[in-house]
Amino acid sequence: MRLLNRIPSTIAIAQAASEYTDRPGHLSLIGTGPGALDQITPAAKTALTQADAVIGYGLYIDLIRPLLRPGQIVEAMAITQERARAERAIALAHWGLTVAVISSGDSGIYGMAGLVMESLSQAGWDGKTPSVQVFPASPRCKPPLPASARR
Repeated sequence: MRLLNRIPSTIAIAQAASEYTDRPGHLSLIGTGPGALDQITPAAKTALTQADAVIGYGLYIDLIRPLLRPGQIVEAMAITQERARAERAIALAHWGLTVAVISSGDSGIYGMAGLVMESLSQAGWDGKTPSVQVFPASPRCKPPLPASARR
């Protein structure tokens, strides 16, 4: 025990511009389907419950609130704040969080998927980080292809 007390110790402290999570971040773009909880696909429900943060229009957040768990970051925004929701979700994902972005209906059809993908593209997204997964409102719906895949 005495030997341990004689070993010199050094502690380095630094201040970063933002907190560091050492995780790659992920965006789950989720469509709630026709509007009832039992109509949300099982995969989308799983993504919602596993997300660190959930972002969406307030009414859609209220719809999925029974699926949320304690400790999740939940950010409800106004109906006209689509771009702000996309940018906030991307910022949280760049920080290393798993973020669920909620849309009514199908997220790829009149939903947030297109806007989030456009915002990522405009920011120079490498197609990998953060990772993105689109959860259609119905297993029969296909998610939109990223612009790089349509060429």
